[in-house]
Amino acid sequence: MHLFFNLYNIYNRKITRLGRARAVRSLEQITTEQYQQAAKDYQLYFRLSSRDDWDTDEEREQDSIARNPYAAWEWGMALRGSGDYKGAANIHKLASAAFNDIGDKAHSVISELDAGIDLAITTDSDSARQVLSEAIKKTTTVEGRDVDLLQRVIAKEGEARVALASILWGAGDKIAAEDTFYEACSRLDQLEADYVARQTATKGTSNPLISNIPPFSIDATVGAGEISCSKFKSDRFLADRLKWPTPLKEKSDVLTKIKKKPFEN
Repeated sequence: MHLFFNLYNIYNRKITRLGRARAVRSLEQITTEQYQQAAKDYQLYFRLSSRDDWDTDEEREQDSIARNPYAAWEWGMALRGSGDYKGAANIHKLASAAFNDIGDKAHSVISELDAGIDLAITTDSDSARQVLSEAIKKTTTVEGRDVDLLQRVIAKEGEARVALASILWGAGDKIAAEDTFYEACSRLDQLEADYVARQTATKGTSNPLISNIPPFSIDATVGAGEISCSKFKSDRFLADRLKWPTPLKEKSDVLTKIKKKPFEN
């Protein structure tokens, strides 16, 4: 009986932590302090969810992440919001590996792209460039019948390309930056065209499953019909929809606002 109550108590504690973290991430406006609390709640959730008696907290976290990559991606976003960008990149990489292990290529690539975006916020431009470049290449390998999910992969790829272009521009590699930005615009334009064609074919019928996706979910990331090159000039879009912190917005501003002419539609 004592063991039963201990297990019940642990279960309640981890579910409470996860619920509170998700409630915070569902808010329209979240402070840094709230992000920090949510990140701690996610961390404790994963430590309490471990199946085995591991020697370290890190091992317990990794064991739990392998079984719930969805919540792991959410933890990474909470860490990004809290200002721990390298920590966010690490968790997003673990989420990517966990999704890949269960054969979920689409979510694996989205998570890896987010890891690169996390690193793009830091001063470690070399690591960001490598992770982003490798993750972007993987988007062409994603297949499936879930059109909405596939479109979210392309949208995330476009976001990642703009982040990469911003890094390249800041490093003085302006030709590569322009090429990367042009490719982002081309891919996003095609995404928009496909979206419009699909909406026309279905007469604008919405998918009830999409409308019921909770705002903290990886499946609530920006999708078709929401993203375009021109929107990257909007600070509100970058902050509110893409959740880009100020350091990355500033890098992007140099590319998309100050240097406008090469990228005008």
